[in-house]
Amino acid sequence: MTSFTSHTSVDCADAYTLCRWWQAVLDYVEDPDDPNEPEHEECMIFSRDRTHRLLFIEVPESKQVKNRIHFDLRPVEGSRDAELARLTGSR
Repeated sequence: MTSFTSHTSVDCADAYTLCRWWQAVLDYVEDPDDPNEPEHEECMIFSRDRTHRLLFIEVPESKQVKNRIHFDLRPVEGSRDAELARLTGSR
């Protein structure tokens, strides 16, 4: 018997804002039957093929040190520098 990763959870202070940012970065979608709203304490987004899910969960504790999770990104097209400029808004 084996297990699989159901989803990746990210603790945060503002689940809605963070899910919207990552949704734009990764071109993910939300469940149309359960849309994310600004007052939600948990927000989930999915890869378009539904093979990966990210769940953002609001927690009361502030970040103390390093992030405990990070994503290694690679642009689908274009250069690393162009993608970095897009993500940081410094075009």
